[in-house]
Amino acid sequence: MKNEQYFDETPTSKDDETTFKCELAGINYQFYSNNGVFSKKYVDFGTRTLIDTVDKLNLAPNSVLDLGTGYGPIALFAATNYPQAEVTASEVNERAIGLAKKNFSTNGQDRINLVKSDLFTEITDNFDLILTNPPIRAGKSVINQLIEDSFKHLQPSGQLILVVQRKQGEPTIKEKMAEVFGNCEILKRNKGYYILRSQHAG
Repeated sequence: MKNEQYFDETPTSKDDETTFKCELAGINYQFYSNNGVFSKKYVDFGTRTLIDTVDKLNLAPNSVLDLGTGYGPIALFAATNYPQAEVTASEVNERAIGLAKKNFSTNGQDRINLVKSDLFTEITDNFDLILTNPPIRAGKSVINQLIEDSFKHLQPSGQLILVVQRKQGEPTIKEKMAEVFGNCEILKRNKGYYILRSQHAG
């Protein structure tokens, strides 16, 4: 039997819901979490680094996609930070979807549009900003497809911003983003984590 991964659609691990609190970009949130989802016990360092970096960019998007939301920290940040924006959160893991829905409600952000989607399979809209902590363990072909499809789902001048560890393939991901978008910049380096941004030329 294969090992369960957080990007599996239907986790089979024992149901063991828990809660924790976390500050993101100066705002305190309460999260419900469980077995079978990414970073069960706390918001992981990569996601927090992504959020802190994006927070300092002073962006003003009208539409945001959190691709692979997990239990929802990036989408919650986006909805709080960009009150003018329509925020969509996508996720394939059914247990994570249930948690995200609960977390959005608990933190007063029921307006977030939560979509069950394996990457872009059920996404039809285009966005000003796509944020993601991508499922690196899903493999290179999946990540390459994520980058290519992000390009197709961005508005003119829209941005893809993601986090990746150098040891998990940052150089090749940066190269792929530059190939697809014609540009890629490193916004931040922090303890082996890189925040990369590509902008749609429109």
